[in-house]
Amino acid sequence: MQKLSKEDYITLENLMEKVPDPNSTFTATGWHYDLMALLGKFGYRPAGRYAAYELAVKLLELGYVD
Repeated sequence: MQKLSKEDYITLENLMEKVPDPNSTFTATGWHYDLMALLGKFGYRPAGRYAAYELAVKLLELGYVD
């Protein structure tokens, strides 16, 4: 897993402010699908909303390339 560019990091960070934790919601929201699509643009293929959310959290923890 590699750090995102600053632009991609900010895009992901802004989206994650809207995406609810899948462990606290019963059904997927439209935000989860948007998150999976965005991660796909970054080259990742998460298998479901839980994996997408966990991957996004890890990418944000890594920070971005200066």
